[in-house]
Amino acid sequence: MCLERHCKLTGNIKYIVPSEDYINGSGQSLSNDLRYTIAGIKRSTMGKLPNRIELAIGMKAMILFNLSTDAEIVNRTRGTIRDIILDPREEALDLSMDRTVKLKYPPATCGTI
Repeated sequence: MCLERHCKLTGNIKYIVPSEDYINGSGQSLSNDLRYTIAGIKRSTMGKLPNRIELAIGMKAMILFNLSTDAEIVNRTRGTIRDIILDPREEALDLSMDRTVKLKYPPATCGTI
């Protein structure tokens, strides 16, 4: 896999991040039907939406829908991840054995250039 090769070459950590899909402000999880509707994907086109994403500093990223038009974070914006700021609830990471970390919470933010 390209991300694993990238992490091996750069020494960067690979983060495995769980997805969080909630109805805004309610804390209620989205149903699979609503996830597909929001993503604009027909079930017949894609077997299953991922329940996690893998990230690393230095990897390329592209926005697939308009997140914030005021901040120019819109569909087809491309960048490189330059920083990953973990959620404050995340426990201290032990990187002595493995350079792959499975997070319990999505990062607070990811900086891109």
